[in-house]
Amino acid sequence: LKFNDVNFYFLNEYKQLDMDVNAQKLALSGNFSSDEFTLKTEAILLVNQINSESKSMMKNKYVYVNTALAVNQKTKIYTISKGELSFQDLKFKLSGKIKDQVEGVNLDIKTTGDEMGINKLFSLFPEAEQEKLNAYKTDGIITYTSTVKGELSAKKSPAFNAEFSIANGSVIEKSSDQALTNIILNGSFTNGENRNGKSSKLILKEVEANFGAGKIA
Repeated sequence: LKFNDVNFYFLNEYKQLDMDVNAQKLALSGNFSSDEFTLKTEAILLVNQINSESKSMMKNKYVYVNTALAVNQKTKIYTISKGELSFQDLKFKLSGKIKDQVEGVNLDIKTTGDEMGINKLFSLFPEAEQEKLNAYKTDGIITYTSTVKGELSAKKSPAFNAEFSIANGSVIEKSSDQALTNIILNGSFTNGENRNGKSSKLILKEVEANFGAGKIA
């Protein structure tokens, strides 16, 4: 199956979430009539907008998808045998399982990203955050791992937990030329017990950096 220039709009009033995505190219292949088969997906998607609680989370970003799912229609379990996902120039690997349920799906997915540029990662931030970050010049490498576990349905969201580290980082304030260099940082992010923005937490630990002639630790 092949589709070109198909638009998808998703609205969840309960979660105050809406999403507008254009599938510029979408190709699906597999033996759909079989109880067990491999579903291959290749797609070029343009995320026109994602809004959460009336805040813009993503706008005008390209997503590239190349995945293969081992589908078992009897157990309703889909295992990711190949998972490649790219946001702009950032590449991620996916692994794990998806189980179809009466209400939504149950997710157990791991995402990894190695040696990604910090400046490229910041390009995925919401516009309001990007405007603040424009005052700084950034450099360095970030390694990222995350898990998504639990039910995804109209009224429930899965648990999201991520760990990341930064090496050889630098942040320079453009107006003053003040700089943090040789940044080493480990951190984590979670959407918390309520699995939403209000219970989300960002934790920074093991932070080291040079500031002028001194050192921050």
